[in-house]
Amino acid sequence: MPFCPGAHPPELETYYKERLTEYGSEGWTRMPAPRTPLLHVAEDPGRAWALHGRHFLHEARTYASWQPAGTRSAVRSAATTVEELRAEGVCRILTPEEGAGPGHDTYVLHPAGRRDAGGRGSLLRNLNASTWTRLLAQLN
Repeated sequence: MPFCPGAHPPELETYYKERLTEYGSEGWTRMPAPRTPLLHVAEDPGRAWALHGRHFLHEARTYASWQPAGTRSAVRSAATTVEELRAEGVCRILTPEEGAGPGHDTYVLHPAGRRDAGGRGSLLRNLNASTWTRLLAQLN
């Protein structure tokens, strides 16, 4: 049976592997990195922050309010402003080329399903066909 925690508890992974050995069972673990940024993809990250930053901050603050003191989470934010959230790195907006580049294998692709004030859909749905083609080509 696999073990896939939502945080990064190496001591729990050790315990899990010890129990596998003790009971003669098989399994594997898949743990997020200690910090796992939520990744948004946009052709213009600055514009995306300007349009959606307050929503990302609201989500981060709400999620943080659900976590009691001492809770370990791969996506915990202490930001109180959009600027702090952006600098903190818990939420990142990258171009398709940046997102497909090396070092981004532990990011969680955020669905970003909100609509902006103009009624446009998520950041991902708003990428045009040529951008999707470039992103997918770099991932392959």
